[in-house]
Amino acid sequence: MSDQQLYSPENWHALQFQEALRRLDSDPSRGLSSSEAARRLGEYGRNRLPEGAKRGPWMRFFHQFDNILVYILLAAGFVKLMLGLWLDASIITGVVIINAALGFLQEGKAEKALESIRNMLSSDARALRDGEPRVVAADELVPGDIVLLESGDRIPADLRLVDVKNLRADEAALTGESVPADKTTEAVAENATVGDRDDMAFSGTLVVSGRAIGVVVATGAQTELGRINQMLAAVDALETPLLRQIKDFGHTIAKVIGFVSVAVFAYGRWVRDLPFVEAFQAVVGIAVSVIPEGLPALITITLAIGVQRMAQRHAIIRRLPAVETLGSVSRICSDKTGTLTLMEMMVASAVTADANYRVTGDGYASDGQILVDGEPAASAAALQQMGMVSALCNDSELREIDGVWKAEGDPTEAALYPFAIKLGLDRGAERQKLPRIDAIPFESEHKFMATLHEGGDGDRLLFVKGAPEVILAHCDRQETEKGFEPLRRDYWEAAADRLAAQGERVLALAGLRDPSFEKAGLGPGDLPKTLVLYGIVGLMDPPRKEAVEAVAECHNGGIRVTMITGDHKITAAAIAKLLGIGDGRTAVAGTEIEAMNDGALQEAVKDVDVFARASPEHKLRLVKAIQANGQVVAMTGDGVNDAPALKRADIGVAMGIKGTEVTKEAAAMVLADDNFASITAAVREGRTVYNNIEKALLFMLPTNVAQALVILVAIVAGFMLPITAPQILWVNMVTSVALGLVISFEPHECDVMRRAPRAVSRPILDGFAVWRVIFIGVALLVLTLAAFFWMKSLHASDELARTVAVNTLVVGQIFYLLNSRFKTESSLSLSAHLGNRYLPLGIAAVVILQLLFTYAPPLQRLFGTQSVPMNVWPWLFLGGLVFFLTVEAEKFLVRAFGLVGVRGGKQQAGTVSVTRAPSAPAHAVASGSEAWQAWAGALAVAALIGGEIFVFFRAAPDQPLSSVAAPSHLSSQAVLSAARPTDTRAPVDVFASTSGTIIAILCEEGAAVKAGEICAKLDPASFREAIVREKDALAKALQRQQASAAVVAAATADVERKRRAQGRVPARPALEKARAVLERATARAETDKAAVEQARAALATAERSLAQVDIVAPIPGTISSVGSVGATVEPGKPPAAFSIAPDSPHESKGDSLPDSSAAP
Repeated sequence: MSDQQLYSPENWHALQFQEALRRLDSDPSRGLSSSEAARRLGEYGRNRLPEGAKRGPWMRFFHQFDNILVYILLAAGFVKLMLGLWLDASIITGVVIINAALGFLQEGKAEKALESIRNMLSSDARALRDGEPRVVAADELVPGDIVLLESGDRIPADLRLVDVKNLRADEAALTGESVPADKTTEAVAENATVGDRDDMAFSGTLVVSGRAIGVVVATGAQTELGRINQMLAAVDALETPLLRQIKDFGHTIAKVIGFVSVAVFAYGRWVRDLPFVEAFQAVVGIAVSVIPEGLPALITITLAIGVQRMAQRHAIIRRLPAVETLGSVSRICSDKTGTLTLMEMMVASAVTADANYRVTGDGYASDGQILVDGEPAASAAALQQMGMVSALCNDSELREIDGVWKAEGDPTEAALYPFAIKLGLDRGAERQKLPRIDAIPFESEHKFMATLHEGGDGDRLLFVKGAPEVILAHCDRQETEKGFEPLRRDYWEAAADRLAAQGERVLALAGLRDPSFEKAGLGPGDLPKTLVLYGIVGLMDPPRKEAVEAVAECHNGGIRVTMITGDHKITAAAIAKLLGIGDGRTAVAGTEIEAMNDGALQEAVKDVDVFARASPEHKLRLVKAIQANGQVVAMTGDGVNDAPALKRADIGVAMGIKGTEVTKEAAAMVLADDNFASITAAVREGRTVYNNIEKALLFMLPTNVAQALVILVAIVAGFMLPITAPQILWVNMVTSVALGLVISFEPHECDVMRRAPRAVSRPILDGFAVWRVIFIGVALLVLTLAAFFWMKSLHASDELARTVAVNTLVVGQIFYLLNSRFKTESSLSLSAHLGNRYLPLGIAAVVILQLLFTYAPPLQRLFGTQSVPMNVWPWLFLGGLVFFLTVEAEKFLVRAFGLVGVRGGKQQAGTVSVTRAPSAPAHAVASGSEAWQAWAGALAVAALIGGEIFVFFRAAPDQPLSSVAAPSHLSSQAVLSAARPTDTRAPVDVFASTSGTIIAILCEEGAAVKAGEICAKLDPASFREAIVREKDALAKALQRQQASAAVVAAATADVERKRRAQGRVPARPALEKARAVLERATARAETDKAAVEQARAALATAERSLAQVDIVAPIPGTISSVGSVGATVEPGKPPAAFSIAPDSPHESKGDSLPDSSAAP
């Protein structure tokens, strides 16, 4: 017997148990001998899961330094130390260590998922050894052992069942099934999924009822639980979108630093003739100034604030970066059982001979009604009898523990109790009136349960429930409102099929008054064939009410919800439709997933949202397939079968109450209330966190740009550095972070859940952000240099001038904080700054810190500062006010000229389907790009080294090294002359300024044209149609705005009226209600106002496009070629509308028009 044959999980369930015993050389009556068990234990090892290698605390700490920006800082610090500048080196090193410590503390929780799985294993087992039952340690079980199972046992290994007596196992954690699985000894199909292997008992699952004998076929890592353990260990958690963007951002900064450093060093050494140390100091200063050292700390704190906000909404974050990931989620893959549903069975439908009923309620809770045609049902005899069967023919119990209902026994039976209560029955009273005197217990062989009861008057009642086909076979009558009628078998079979098609589990309820039995002890064969059928019920694990609303909100936010469950295909599709997922029919089963290759599965997940009978491998493959399509995936679940997929997903979400420890440890987020709706709230917070990080970055970077420009201008112009490297670090690490924290507390925007998910391929800074960073950086440069030279003009010392420069920079930051709370909206009102209560606290903290920086002797010695005279401060704040107004003017121009579109408008839900580029091609492109960039960097460094060697050897013995490079004005002029292009009459291609179709060419080839002459026309019809559409849309938007304004006015008047009435009558609830109505009306009015602005912008765009249908000659010249009528053109792209051979340079100078797009 080979290991492969022994440990082949695909084979055992497909073999008859006799063949399995033969292959394992095991006797079901005696088991293994002690000596054989010991031999096999040595051969196959202990029945325990292997432990994976863990990363120790030191490795986790050193891992924090694996960052390109940290490498640059460490290199700069090392060189500083080698040059004897120990203070600068200490500060740089301290910054790096602080950031590493923050990251280390953030990752403090060790991964415990594998340990949690090991804890699921049983500690001991009852097995046959040497022909006798013995209790043995579970880790000593070996393949071939005969294990005895009974109710309440945790199964210690994977078993092929040999003998079964009414065995039912709770496999929800392994398969996702919401009800216990009935077990048998009959072999099943070889391709059966884990949930359909009824002849197997799996390690870690629980015996709910019955007893059985099984032979061990797999132990340790070879069990189903062991396979999940191996899958979990093999799955690598993905990097979050934010971390990927920050990493890309770091590489970009590193490249910019490298390029600028090489250029500055070369210029300083070979043009400015600076000594090596001084040139290197300048390079280090630029590197330190450009790197936003405080950014990691600020991001960590912003994420931590998001964690606190999410905790208030019952979402517990285990890994900090996962906070932001929620903001970019585009698809949520949810497990059904316990996540979208209650994981509590409930009677949802009832059918009698006279009517069909719907049953409302919430799981095991007794609240709810019996409805017929949407109205409360009247008392009916058949319904009352069904209630009696539900209450008395029942062996389970329902108990309320800490406000949560718990079922003891079969969940299906337990669900019948609330049904009886909804019918007005008292279970305890009915049991006293009709005590049970005999029973036929439920067994899978006969599929029914019967109980015999006797009343006080001696009358006997037999109540029966079970599978419809079995109960119908024992009935000859049915109860109706008119009395007993002959059984209509076709009617009942059709009703049972209809309930089953709705995903409900069907039970038939019947009874008989005064049955006659010939013997005292009842058995399955004693069930009469003359039962009266009362009706049938359909049971289901109902959807959570709040989950239905949450799914709808996700759809509104452009997030697609997909159900992945271990339940049957029909049940999954039916429940999904109730939740608003799928069409109620389309679903893909696990066997179909098994037959698909990765490409086919990748196509299937584009159109299907319901996947049933999914094993752990299937769930993992589904998550990978969705990610391969470029979507950001959140995976929810509560069973151990969900753990590998949870770990692989961009963010795994586990259930806190009903979830296993395995899923909690594999997930990045845990829902404390098991409520799918909490995910929606968490997504809202995640989007807000990213927005705040983006705002904070946009606030910090201009300061870095300004500092780098200060040093760069000083090198180029040849004056002393206005700010030193330690002072730069102070600004970056202290004041920028303190002020940036204020932005971290910004509340979420009202429309944050009406936007499409953020595309993670988008850079963290868009085009408008880059412009804003450069603009603010230059403005801060001017402000800082103005303060520095003003102090130098007053004959201030270098220390005082630098201190004033630093304080001016910080004052500019404070005023820019007021600007940056709103990207383009005005900040010129007091009300604009009242939304964030942390704003004055942050400003006050920075003022105190700057006063210490300026006047505290220890900090003066550390940073080289000097006390600033009090009469200087008013001028600094005046400069800050001018800077504030300058930024507001820029924002005004952006609004006035419609440049807001540069920063990217809000995306409508559903417009983003692909948010992440496929990894393989991107990696290939990145690799090629990085290769040439690396070669360019190496050549630049080699050129610097070569230049230094050249300078060294060209230096005269009696001449200092610094005097070798003597720049010549003549040589500079010669270079400029050589670079000037020669005159040319090369044709100039003229492109359209907007997309369209050419309908006329007005200038013939060879014709002479003037600048501004119209030479081609585009078809204006589509633009005119667009203007008509946009005008119509604007009119409708204005109507909605007027209507919402009227509602606001009415609500305002109502609030004022109730407020005045409150003084006379205690009417606070009415006032609060009126205020709530006003808030909703105001929010609607704001939305309608934004819609009007959007419609006006769209109309302006359409009108501009119409104005650009005429294509004019940008310069005078001769038409050298023309396009063809009917050709479709795009702005700035071939084909050209026409080409012009320009006149001589002096004729064309200054004649070009900005409205044309020309390219030589």
